[in-house]
Amino acid sequence: MVSQLVWIIINASTTLGQDICESAIARGDLVLATCAPSSNMDALKRAGAAVIELDTNTNTGDFQGFAERAAALHGRIDVVVNNLDYNVLSVQRGTTATADQINSTLFGGLKIARAFLPHMRRSSTVAWVGSIPGWLGGVDMRTYAAFRKTVQAVNDSLHREIAPLGLRSIYVDLGYSRTPVNASNRLLTFSSNLEDYLATQAVEVLPPVQGANRPTSGDSKKAAQVFVDVLHSEDRTRPRGGGGFLTIR
Repeated sequence: MVSQLVWIIINASTTLGQDICESAIARGDLVLATCAPSSNMDALKRAGAAVIELDTNTNTGDFQGFAERAAALHGRIDVVVNNLDYNVLSVQRGTTATADQINSTLFGGLKIARAFLPHMRRSSTVAWVGSIPGWLGGVDMRTYAAFRKTVQAVNDSLHREIAPLGLRSIYVDLGYSRTPVNASNRLLTFSSNLEDYLATQAVEVLPPVQGANRPTSGDSKKAAQVFVDVLHSEDRTRPRGGGGFLTIR
């Protein structure tokens, strides 16, 4: 693998996305960071990242056009980071909220990977950022957990499909660290109209989950540094579990 990588980091406006961008830039890599239209990316621009808006909703996102423009910027793509997070908590939710979450995360990630694969060369990597709920689930997190588990399966299959071409797909699970994924402006909640649920654990879940934004023992900057180190690794045969799984502790 070349010493200077060209990264495409999806949803770089998140805490982890910014940390990965900064770690890659610190290594001397070239970074194209995507963000939602309302995001403030001035810090990453100052750090040297090229920033472009990208709608990850599959109904409107122009993934093919974006991939072509991104590949033309530096002439190649070495790493595509699918960093998609969109959480909905509820005991009972409507189909619209569930569909929006799946469109923006699962189907959006699939279309991003498919759009970039034709522009990737041998030794390039598609990296999916995972989450603990994909293994453990959680009260009121069934759609989010199901999406994460599904992406694990997608990664497994994709890795097997593209490995003969010298490409790889890895799924990276990160432990808890302080990020605003559950902050009020990032979290959609829906109350239940089922009276029986008032006596269950589900009605008590929202405050603790929102509290996950408090300081924890995890360090997203250190996780991002390890993430970048792994993508720079020349040792592509190191066991990472079935289908290219990687757990960073």
